[in-house]
Amino acid sequence: MQKIKTYFYPLLTRLSLSERELFKGTVWNICGNGFGKFSLLISAIFVARILGPESFGKWSIIRSTSSIFTILLGFGVGVTAIKYVAEYKDSFKNKAGEILGITITFAAILGLTLSIVFFLLSRFIAVDILKDASLINPLQISSIFLFLIACNGVLSGSLAGFNSFSSIAVANFIGGVLGTIVIISFSEKYGLIGLVSGYVLYYLFIFFLLIFFFLKKVKQYNIRIRLQNYQDNLSVIFNHNLPAILSGGIGGFVIWCVFTYVSRLNNGFSIIGINNAAKIAQNAIMELAAQVDIPIISYLSASKENNQQNLINFLSPVLIGVILILPFIYFPNIISFFFKSSEYDTNDFLLVISLAMLTTFIMIFKRGMGRSIITKNLLWWGVYENILWSLLLIFFTVLFVFDYGSVGLAAAFAFAYYIDLLVIAPFYYRKKLIPKTLYFSIEYLLLWIVVFGGCFMVFLETSVLIRVIVYIISVPIQFFVLYRFYKNI
Repeated sequence: MQKIKTYFYPLLTRLSLSERELFKGTVWNICGNGFGKFSLLISAIFVARILGPESFGKWSIIRSTSSIFTILLGFGVGVTAIKYVAEYKDSFKNKAGEILGITITFAAILGLTLSIVFFLLSRFIAVDILKDASLINPLQISSIFLFLIACNGVLSGSLAGFNSFSSIAVANFIGGVLGTIVIISFSEKYGLIGLVSGYVLYYLFIFFLLIFFFLKKVKQYNIRIRLQNYQDNLSVIFNHNLPAILSGGIGGFVIWCVFTYVSRLNNGFSIIGINNAAKIAQNAIMELAAQVDIPIISYLSASKENNQQNLINFLSPVLIGVILILPFIYFPNIISFFFKSSEYDTNDFLLVISLAMLTTFIMIFKRGMGRSIITKNLLWWGVYENILWSLLLIFFTVLFVFDYGSVGLAAAFAFAYYIDLLVIAPFYYRKKLIPKTLYFSIEYLLLWIVVFGGCFMVFLETSVLIRVIVYIISVPIQFFVLYRFYKNI
């Protein structure tokens, strides 16, 4: 430990105060939250095996239905809290208190309203839309998600604005461990309803922990939460929360429509279940990326060093993609190993996993663009982009799923994300939101050749040995691409 400290301490002392806060926040988030999310990843594997593809597919559409508005509802108000608390917590405490007041109130009221409406609509959705009366009770229970996710999002964002990443990490760690135990045990004993109830308790654990840490932090900074001058702060809701809600609402609603369409096909719930089993690793990595997002958004909101901003903002997703995701694209067998001797254990499942991880790579690659529009107050761009992505996803789903089943659904997501990236990148570049080197260069082309090459070999059912050889050959290319991005961003 002393040798490690001796090596790293001089490096850390050369960083600015904001960069050290970013480093500490990232470490806390990755270690604490990462372990909590990893425990949920393990529980998802157990649950997928316990329920089987059809029931796991039903769980997927329940999550999709309940998350139409909440996936980015919590994140929308959360990033508002991150941005403005980070800016005002030291110099304008009254303003910070007003922002906290309006964002917390907005999240709680809207989350509660949506929960009630969703509960009342559950029977209609299950019977008349999804054509499955067994989903009524699980949908009603899952309506609680809407309120809890909205509140947890704004509480986490507020703590991130205070640079209290350790509190977020501890809350997610404890919640993740307790949630894993409850989710697995309830699923095994009560099936689908037990799984939904377990997730409600998981979100509830985190909710109470976040409230405890939030109240401590507000008292420490001597900030008084209030709703005074709320009329003057309505622009905050419009410029940050409304586009985030619309963006999340559009994306969530379209995914739900896609799942609803697929569920009505022959073996539709099984197709969805197989895809979501393949996406278990994707969900874990995206959760990890979200934890990296929180300190970076806080840093970008407070920092004025543009070159350093670009380096941290745009290189970090490429690093995550190359280190964490690319191996799974080449070797989906790593994930399929956990589903041996189950209903998921097919050759198609390998390709579905590889396509799902390809989609994950694209999503991670775009993270820097998303953070840029947040910190530069251009969230409406996210709305327009989501409309384009939604149209692409619907088109490719109708084109592929009927003939190719679970592989077609995985391919539809991959195609939609990549074509969306190709279309929007020039517009972002013209607005100087992204560096030219990262999106228009020979390194960029080499990176995507390596990425798509792995997925293409899985499609051709190439042997693991050949994929290992090709991956090893591609490693120098990966290092070259990373080095060139580092030098030129």
